Amino acid sequence: MADFRYFVHEIVGQQSGWGFFLTPLAFEEHKKMVKARFINSDQPYEAVNDSNVFWVVSAKLETYDASLITYDEFIKRNPEFS
Repeated sequence: MADFRYFVHEIVGQQSGWGFFLTPLAFEEHKKMVKARFINSDQPYEAVNDSNVFWVVSAKLETYDASLITYDEFIKRNPEFS
């Protein structure tokens, strides 16, 4: 949790001015690196210590360029939009 807090407040918050950072996001079949940023810079995340070992962290992110499939893949799956 200390590493996460440092990343959020020192790397994202101060160095980038709450701008975008690269993070891996998991989609149905794969992971992809996307640009993301925290929506609320005043309280960017919520953390709950559910034991002495694990933390549950949640945050709302805005993503940039997080498309899951290409246009051609979309049309193959949804021909009614062609």
